[in-house]
Amino acid sequence: MKQTIIKVFFLATAAITARKDGSRNIKNTVIYTSLSSI
Repeated sequence: MKQTIIKVFFLATAAITARKDGSRNIKNTVIYTSLSSI
């Protein structure tokens, strides 16, 4: 249960970061998302 909440929070944070920094950081967002799902 905790892991699911953390994943959702992480995805939201990543999405906000991607919007702020623009498309150049989408790669980093994808990498972090992949790491968080392991």
